Amino acid sequence: MYHRDVAGAGDDGYRLHALRRIREQQESERKQALADAIAATAAARQEVARRQQAVRDARATLADAIAREAAGDGPVSAHALVASRRYRARLEAEIEALEQRVAEAEKIVAAREQAEEEARAALADAARERMAVDKHYEQYRRQRARDRARKEEDAADDIAQRRKP
Repeated sequence: MYHRDVAGAGDDGYRLHALRRIREQQESERKQALADAIAATAAARQEVARRQQAVRDARATLADAIAREAAGDGPVSAHALVASRRYRARLEAEIEALEQRVAEAEKIVAAREQAEEEARAALADAARERMAVDKHYEQYRRQRARDRARKEEDAADDIAQRRKP
């Protein structure tokens, strides 16, 4: 990418090549950090969806239990009624626990989204810093080109002056 000698300057004499490499490396690291944050957010969202599905499944099971109890034909024994109510209470407690797990997972998603936004901001800062050095480098190259052109013009003028009788 950029050539450097022992002193760290490139072949063109630009003394900030090392800084350019550092800024590029930082930007690359920030891109990777953002990619990791995006992946973590996606995984957290999938976990929320999985937990929400578990809540829906538990609610469907409870609804089925209530429907079976309501559709019972004929008299129901006290033992069967107590067992049915215990089962429903256990399902309701399970639903409550699952809803708490969903809430916890949603908090994790919020934290991951915050980390993702911070990673985006860090990447934007790194890109801005790299672009500032790149802009400086381009100004340096343009100035060197102007200096070279001026020296060539001066040399041509000197040659022209020497040729005049």
